[in-house]
This record gives sequence, structure tokens and C-alpha cells, in this order.
Amino acid sequence: MNKGREVAAERLKDGDVTDQKFRGLIVREIDDINSKLDGLARKDLLASISFFKEGIEMLYEVFQKERSRREYGAITVQAAGTDSTVEAISLTNKMRMLELTGLDESTVKALAKAKDRFKDARREATRAFSNEALKLSDRVIAM
Repeated sequence: MNKGREVAAERLKDGDVTDQKFRGLIVREIDDINSKLDGLARKDLLASISFFKEGIEMLYEVFQKERSRREYGAITVQAAGTDSTVEAISLTNKMRMLELTGLDESTVKALAKAKDRFKDARREATRAFSNEALKLSDRVIAM
């Protein structure tokens, strides 16, 4: 069907005003379809990014709550710049070494929700990475 549209648009290229309007309609339709296909190809990546962001926000809230609860507590998290991969890895390593004991039930639930969001983000990122229709840069982001 796409080839037929392209052939029709090419044949109408040198026609009269009616043919030019018809050609413009066909070209707009093709561009619209391509735009929608690009959006569909990126939906998993965008979902992954959204889930990841939600997980980070939940973790931040938990750490803020614990920081305020424990005036001189053992949990200290410094806000690292999100643009630096080294800082993100350092923060991840610090989080792995944390011993979260004595947390109230709401904090445990919030951590479980954040963990679920990260699992969802990983699942969607895996789908996005496997989508060969994505640009290389989008697949790298998914990775």
C-alpha cells in the first residue's frame, strides 16, 4: 500500500492543480503514518524512562524521610548530578552498602514500590533494546 501511495504521488508530481492537491494529501498521509510508527517504536523506551524516574523519586522520598527521622542517622545520601555516570555509579554502590534496619512499615512499602518501578523500567527497557526499528541512540539509552 505504501509503494502504491509513493508511485501515485510520483505520477501526480507534474499534474494539474487537482493532482498537486491530491499528491499533497498522499504525502501528508505518508508522513503522518511514519510519525505514528516512530512513536509506536519508542513507546517502550518512553515507558521505561517514566518507570525509572518514578523509582528514583520514590527512593528520594524514602531517603529524605529517613534523613529527617534520624537526625544524625547512618543513612546519608548526597544528591549527585544526574549527568555524570561516575557519580551515578558511586551513588549506586553506596546504596548497595546501606543497611536499612529499623524502618517503619510505610518506608518498607515505599521501598518495595520503588523496587517494582525499577523492575518495570528494566522490562520495558529490554523490550525497547530488542526493537530493531529504534535508532541506535535510543537503543543505547534503553541499555
